[in-house]
Amino acid sequence: MDFATRTIVGFTLTSVILLASAAIANDESLSCTSGPYVVKIHAEWCGSCKAIAPTWEQLKTDVGDQVTLVTLDVTDRAATEASKATAEKLGFADFFVEYRRQTGTVGVIDCETHETVAILRAERDISKYREAIAKAMPAP
Repeated sequence: MDFATRTIVGFTLTSVILLASAAIANDESLSCTSGPYVVKIHAEWCGSCKAIAPTWEQLKTDVGDQVTLVTLDVTDRAATEASKATAEKLGFADFFVEYRRQTGTVGVIDCETHETVAILRAERDISKYREAIAKAMPAP
């Protein structure tokens, strides 16, 4: 790749990251208020991610109003950088650093403390997610 091409690619990548970071900074829908974050490490090429896709969709329907669902996409460099910015903004950068290479992993993270309450790996049983979410819900 010649210098001009590298420069254009670098500029484009930087622009994508900045746009994604700006969008995240203005997206209040990712701010949790009472329930935990349920965070999926995802990549388009990941077989485990494809296997848990129906379960993730069911979670959106069943508990989407009680938790904050977040997908951290690590499909490529630009997506990974945007996901890193999201994790930093939301307060679970350590989770992202630890699990970013483990696609198909879902973490349940306490909204207030940002502590990881549960880790599920390529889990398709929705009852396991419900159990993990229940552990992370604040006491009434």
